[in-house]
Amino acid sequence: MAGVFDADGLPTGLQYSSVPFFFDWLQGASPYEPIMVWQDVNAVACGLDVPWDDHLGKVTAPVLFVLARGGIHEPGHQTIPFLSRADLTTLVVQLHPPEEATLDFGHVDLFIADNAPELVWRPILDWIKAH
Repeated sequence: MAGVFDADGLPTGLQYSSVPFFFDWLQGASPYEPIMVWQDVNAVACGLDVPWDDHLGKVTAPVLFVLARGGIHEPGHQTIPFLSRADLTTLVVQLHPPEEATLDFGHVDLFIADNAPELVWRPILDWIKAH
């Protein structure tokens, strides 16, 4: 989530969504995430050989890779080269320069930001209609 910070760097709010809406969203979110998810993400990010990417080169279905530029690293980028046979389109939502990543559109913003319908969901729908 893209934050708003005070002069001391402490978070005071959210840029693209209201805090109450975010709390409502959290109530329906999964209470845990399997540790293996992050082990897999970090393995790919570190360039380790993982078995689940061995057949990505066989993918021929159209792929839309959606990325929020804010927040942490971009784990999906390491797998894109494996999709060499696929019709690949990338949608990157970036509203700030790279040095302002903590202020930029984040992963959860893709789903709940006030401007997500225009920046994320409309382009996804347009891509689906085109394919």
